[in-house]
This record gives sequence, C-alpha cells and structure tokens, in this order.
Amino acid sequence: MRQKARVFTNKFPISLILCFLFCSLFITGCESKTGGETHRENKKNERAGHSGKSLSSTKSIKLVGKEYFEKSIDWLDDERILFLSSDGNSSFLKSFHLYNGEIEEIMETHKPIFDVSVDPSGKYLLVVQSSVANQMELSIITVEGEKVYTVTLPGVDLIHEWNFHENGKVYVGSFYEDWSFRSYIIDVNKKLLEELVIDQPFARWTGENELSYINWDLENPSISAPLMSINNSGKKTKLLDSVVSFTLSKNIIVTVNEKNNEDSATFEIFNQTFSPIASFSLPVLKGYSEWMIPSIEIDESYNKVITIAPHETAIADTYKDGFSLIQFNWKEGKKKVILDNVDFSNIACAPSGDLCLIGEQLESVVDIYESKQSKIYLE
Repeated sequence: MRQKARVFTNKFPISLILCFLFCSLFITGCESKTGGETHRENKKNERAGHSGKSLSSTKSIKLVGKEYFEKSIDWLDDERILFLSSDGNSSFLKSFHLYNGEIEEIMETHKPIFDVSVDPSGKYLLVVQSSVANQMELSIITVEGEKVYTVTLPGVDLIHEWNFHENGKVYVGSFYEDWSFRSYIIDVNKKLLEELVIDQPFARWTGENELSYINWDLENPSISAPLMSINNSGKKTKLLDSVVSFTLSKNIIVTVNEKNNEDSATFEIFNQTFSPIASFSLPVLKGYSEWMIPSIEIDESYNKVITIAPHETAIADTYKDGFSLIQFNWKEGKKKVILDNVDFSNIACAPSGDLCLIGEQLESVVDIYESKQSKIYLE
C-alpha cells in the first residue's frame, strides 16, 4: 500500500477529489460471556500476522518555537510518518517516528510546497513547488533529503503518478490557466524527461509501460465514460465500457460504476488483467453533473478496500448526517464499520495495513483492528 490511491472522476481540476459512499449500520447489543470471548478471539485471529503494536504506545508530534504542523503526507514505513510544517518563513518536510517520538528534518525550503508524494519503493519523495507565476517546479529527492532530479514546467498546477511496476518512473500532467494540459514521463534513474501525447490528463500506470485513463467527452459531460489504456508505442485499448472513477494498487484495480435503476454505486474489484474478483454496492453523494468520490485505500496483502462512507444516499450540498470509516474484504465478501461518525477526509494507510491516517490534515491515526483512533498532533 505504498502509493496512495488517487481516485479519478469527471471533476476536472484535481486538488481534493473527495466525498461519497454509504455506511453499514454497526449494531451493538447485549453480549453473553461466550459471545464476548468469541469476539475477542476473532479480533486476535484477525490481527495475526500484523505488527500488533497498539495506539497506547504511540507518541504525538511536538514542535517548538513558531513552527506549526500543516499536514501529514504519507507513511515512510510502518513506524514513520512524513509531515509538512512551517514557521511562516520556511516550509519543512520531516519524518516522525510514531513510537519513540523522534523527528528528523528531510528538507527546508523558502518556496511554497503544493504537493508531496512518496514513491512505491519508499526511496524517493516528489515535491511540487512554485515561486514564479505560471511555473511549477518539480523536485525528486531521497528520503534522506538528497536532491536527485529537478525540472521546471510551464503551468499553474501539476499532477503526478508514480509507477508501481518500474521504480523511479513518474507520469506528470501540467495544467495551464485555461485547463489545457501537457503530459510527460520522468525517468528518475536516467534523469530523463519525455513529453507524452495522451487524450486525458488524469492517467495512472496499469503496467510497466501502460497508462490508463477515463476517456471523458468534454463536449457532452456525463457521469461515466470508457476506461482506456495507452502503451509506450501509442496503441490504445478499451479496458471497460463505462466507469465513474477508478483507483489502483500494483495488482488490484477498483472501479466505481453506476448501478442500474438503484440509488447506489457498484464498486468492482479486478486483478491486473482486469478479470473481476468481487463487487459490492454503496450509496452515493451526488452533485448536479457528477458523483463525489471518496479516498480509497487498497490493502492487497489482506484483501481489503478501505474508504469513508456517508450514512445514506443524498445530494452532496445538503448532506449533514456524517460518515463512517469502513472496509470491505473481497476474499470473504464482508463489509465492516471501523469507526462511526468520522469527518470526511483523505485516508493514508501504513504498508502493513495495521494503521491508517485520517482527518483534514491526516492528523489522526486509526487502529484498523481495534477500531480506535488518536491524534498524532496536539496543538
């Protein structure tokens, strides 16, 4: 679960593409002594093979002077979190050890930081900055802070996607003020930038030399469109007839689709060759011409999809009934509520899948198996 799942929808500008889904009601009641013992035994078995570390042993980020916490970025490994802070003059990328509280500085810069991501191998960080109008600076550094590659591209916004299948390769889309775009492939190992011709800017790697994208008709907006792929020789292939959004990990693809004649959405799970594995249905928050799609995490090792869901289908602008953090195990075909009454936010899960960050600033850590959460930053 190294690379975070970014969900692509028909909403064109990308900063935060969020919001949607359903929640299985978590019904509690009186439990016999035997039932309680069975529940505890199931918890123990469910967690077998994981780290077993609990939230009671975690620390909180403590900053000094005028420095303040901006947000968590992602996990560097099962115990360290990458976060962004600032003192008003400089921005800092730092690592935080969840269990001993140690903080180490990776990067300091006077330029505003717009986006950061960790590559699938955990070796590199990609940092997007800008200090000049209509220019975006993309820097790739090691997790120790050594600068490896830098390029400045014209545009007002950048998106990027690391390749799961070939370490050190990145897809980049650069947008102009009118939302026209140019696309590039960066090979970090060769320190090479090549321009790519592609129909849509929001593309993701579905192979070592293959990118996939939803082929929206911008002249005739719709809820769904075909999922296409393009390889390094320019050959295009239709993968699926119609999807609302898609996200993926190295070997698993999850699509969100319209469910015929029902007020819900179908989540379909595929393997790397697009053979179906499982599916489940959830209600959806809707806008005027689009669905609001939540952050989705894929845990391949334990066959789970984790997301945040509303309690019922509704119009997005009027919905006020809260959300739940839920998971679906595609091997067992079971849904489970991890936490009820959480805020709608991004999700970032540790490589082992034991813990996930949630919250507007990814400021809370959740124990998936114990259904508990705690803040990693206390003001």
